Amino acid sequence: MKPMEQDSGVTIFDEYFMKDLSSDEPNERYLAIKNIKNSLIGMKTRKSQYINAGLIERLLELMVEENTMVEFAVEAAVVLGSLAKGDTDNLRHILNSQTIPLLCKGVCHEDERLVIACLRSLRICFMSNQVPPDLIYEDQNLVSTLVQLLTKNSQTAECAANILRRSCKSAKDQSMLYDAGVIPSLVIWLEHKQPAVLIPTLGCLTELTHNNEVVADGLFNDIRTQLLKLIVHSKSDEVQLQAATCLTRIIRALPNGDNFALKQIERKLLTVFVRMCHKKVTNIKTNAALSLAYLIEDDNELQEMAALSNHLIKNIAYYFLVTDSMEKETIEKLRQSGFQLYAALSANDEKIRKEIVVSTPNLILYIHEAVNQEGNILLQASALQCLLSLSRSVQQLRTTFKDVKLWEPVISALKSSTSDDIISVASSVLCNLLLDFSPCKEDLVDYGALDVLIALMKRTEAPFRVNGVWGLMNLAYDANDSLKNRIIDSVGMPTILNLVNDQQIDIAVKALGILRNLLTEKAQDIDNVMRNHGVLIIGAIKPLVLNNDLQEQMKEQVLCLLSNIANGSYAKTLLMAEETLLTKIIYYISSENEQLQTATVFCITNLARNQDNDIDRNHSTKLRDLGAEKQLNMLLNTSNANLLERVKNALSKFN
Repeated sequence: MKPMEQDSGVTIFDEYFMKDLSSDEPNERYLAIKNIKNSLIGMKTRKSQYINAGLIERLLELMVEENTMVEFAVEAAVVLGSLAKGDTDNLRHILNSQTIPLLCKGVCHEDERLVIACLRSLRICFMSNQVPPDLIYEDQNLVSTLVQLLTKNSQTAECAANILRRSCKSAKDQSMLYDAGVIPSLVIWLEHKQPAVLIPTLGCLTELTHNNEVVADGLFNDIRTQLLKLIVHSKSDEVQLQAATCLTRIIRALPNGDNFALKQIERKLLTVFVRMCHKKVTNIKTNAALSLAYLIEDDNELQEMAALSNHLIKNIAYYFLVTDSMEKETIEKLRQSGFQLYAALSANDEKIRKEIVVSTPNLILYIHEAVNQEGNILLQASALQCLLSLSRSVQQLRTTFKDVKLWEPVISALKSSTSDDIISVASSVLCNLLLDFSPCKEDLVDYGALDVLIALMKRTEAPFRVNGVWGLMNLAYDANDSLKNRIIDSVGMPTILNLVNDQQIDIAVKALGILRNLLTEKAQDIDNVMRNHGVLIIGAIKPLVLNNDLQEQMKEQVLCLLSNIANGSYAKTLLMAEETLLTKIIYYISSENEQLQTATVFCITNLARNQDNDIDRNHSTKLRDLGAEKQLNMLLNTSNANLLERVKNALSKFN
């Protein structure tokens, strides 16, 4: 007979069961929890009703009471796990309560029945990926117990591996699990035939070896053969994919990852991933694309091989097509993995970039849409990574990106995002969009690019500061006089000059690049800058020139900057008044570094000529007196044809 229901949807029986949980009789409470457990099977609505009636809180209270029977605690643990398998709100109630800590405590209990019940329910909670991954490390005894449960039987191994897999997210986690002896406890299951055990085992090994040279190096020879046996066609798609992913993480983490044997394995893995990208199951094809991207992202040869394999690019293009039956989560997963793989494929090769854009209609619009949303950080980051690779293309910068104004969501993301990962990739994209061959430079500045770059320069993290200075260097290159003045006014010349002494060599070099780009092109433009800031500029550069310990790449940049300054008329007069500076410049003609010699000769040439490219007698005489002509004559026996041509041109200014 169907139980009577009240208006709230809660049956009379449900109320009786809840009432009996408050009974002083242990047996009545036990019977009530068993009835509740049975009534919840397959009933999502009823789970919500019980939660609203306070079932979670009541069970937690009873489970910690001293007079509670173990049998009751076992059933209660099962019910808590069942409630966690309901909808999102149910899971949230579980996670916001003390359920997880109590289940963790139950896993360490002496009664095996309670251990198993708590372990299974804890697994359900962790499988949601909503439990903080560092929670298990609050109790070292729990970690040890979970590792021990890996070896008990296949059922406990499956549960423990799923929990540990989702609790290994950092180098510290890897170290703690490694020290607890997790590796041998996992390896014993690699010969198991059931995918339900193999997949979490492989997943756990995958997380343990990620970017961990010590663990990967120790494991590779021990389990390589076993993993290779798991990527054959006879295994299930899930097992093949997880084994291939595990082996990929190990190889990428190895200290010597560039020998023939490893290359052969990488090719096998590439074949597996490409094949899995063609599967119909969303999780299989998306994870395959992500793993393939990780395998090839730093290897040009593998990128080219993947691009030519089994119509991969045309297949990935279908990841971006949407049908009416597809859920938002599925669409986003497919596009995220597609963006990530495209980013890896197009990182270095112009032909691959072109094929991707041609094969994927509206790709740039998909990128624009993904970057412009902030609800899914992983999707936004993948789209930006794809854009970063494509933006290395001169053709794309000149055409496609201009048409859809991709800089708008990029700059918006830099202004509003609180994710350092997003800011890192977006700022790198912005630097590419600001390159000299980009026709949208003025539009970028009008949209706030300059403000964003200045904000990046003020960050404390070196990578962000590098991108800020790098972006300014690209912005200043080939800029008109108006834009140059806008840069100087917004950033401030003292700020730029302070950067040339930055302890981060990349920042200092790019700061010199900013000055070079500001002090180039027309002599009048150079003189305008030097009239306003010449004393400050020479005052900042002179100590660098005189510093014998300055790094070679810095010396070259300084000499190139001085060559640019020497192209001005007023600016050249300022330099010629600095005899100590001139002497040091001439000294570099005898350097053993040909790049420094070339930069120095070019600088001497500019100093010795006038604006009509004729000899400036006053300047050439002074330079001759300081030994420039003599040093140049000594370079006439150089075997470097380019340098020799420059030397001859420089000497012609002394005739």
